[in-house]
Amino acid sequence: MSKTFLVSDETKNSLGFTVLTEGIDISNFVKNPIMLYMHERPDVIGRWENLRIEDGKLYADAVFNEDDPKGKDISDKVKSNFLKAASIGITYSESDLVNGVLNKCVLLKISIVDIGSNPNALKLYNTENFISLYFEDIKNHSDLGQILELSAPTTNNIILAVKNLKTQIATLTQKNLLYEDLKEKEAVILVDDAIKRGFFPKQFKDMQLKLFKEDFHKAQAEIAEMYYQKYTNHYSLTEVLNVAQRVRKSKLEKGEKPKSEWDLRDYRLMAPKELESNPELFSRLLDEQRKALNNLK
Repeated sequence: MSKTFLVSDETKNSLGFTVLTEGIDISNFVKNPIMLYMHERPDVIGRWENLRIEDGKLYADAVFNEDDPKGKDISDKVKSNFLKAASIGITYSESDLVNGVLNKCVLLKISIVDIGSNPNALKLYNTENFISLYFEDIKNHSDLGQILELSAPTTNNIILAVKNLKTQIATLTQKNLLYEDLKEKEAVILVDDAIKRGFFPKQFKDMQLKLFKEDFHKAQAEIAEMYYQKYTNHYSLTEVLNVAQRVRKSKLEKGEKPKSEWDLRDYRLMAPKELESNPELFSRLLDEQRKALNNLK
C-alpha cells in the first residue's frame, strides 16, 4: 500500500519559526528513505518514495512493510484514517535561522505520527547537538539494552525496564527505611532496659543511642557485655560470646531448634539477609525480644 503524505510546509511550527521548503536538503535521505513510527528506532515500518516539492510543500509517498506486524498495524490504521499525520526530523545550523525563517536544513527522517501539530511531532536538531541526539541514539539503545538485559532494546522496552527498576528501587528503599526504623526501636529498647538495670545513668541515654547509630552491632555487643557481667561469673565476654555463638550455630545447623522457633539472635546468625528483607518478621521478633527482656530477673 502507498499513500501520499504532506510531510512539511511553510506554516510556522510550534517552536515559532518557519522551515523553508526549498531549503530542505533531501539528497542523503533519498538514499535510505526509511519510515519510522513516532520517530522511534530501530523499528522500520516501511519506506518513503517519490519525494517532491509542490507549491512550497514537501510531499512523499508512504510504502508500508505489511509483512512486518507493526508495519501492517500502522498501515491498517492509515487505511482506516485513524492515523493521518507525518513528521520530519531535520538538523540545521543556528546561523541559518534568520528572522523566524530556517533557510537551510538537512532531512534525517520522516515518521508516521499520531498528532502532527504536537511540539514533539516535529523533531529538530541543531548542528551542535546533532551527534548526541541522533547518531549516538543507536549506540545508546544498544548499550542500555545490554545493561538492562533486553533482547530487543527498543525505546518502549527500555522505558518499561527503567520504570520496573524504579519500582523495585522504591520498594527496596521502603524496606530499608523500615529496617533502619526497627533497628532504632530495638536500640531504644536495649538502652532503656540497660538504664533500668543500672548499667549506666539515664543521662547517658542519648550518647548510647548515638553509638547504636554509628555501629549497631558493636553497641549491641557492649550492652550484652553489661548483661554478662551482671548475671554471670564470666568476665571474658569475647570468649563467652564466641563459644555461645558456636554452640547456637551448631544446634541450628543440626536442626535441634526448628526455624519456627528462631529468635532475633538466631536469624541474625543464620539468615541476616532474610531478616533485613522482611520488616514484618523483624518487628515480630523485636516484640518477642522486648517481652523476654521484661521477664529477665
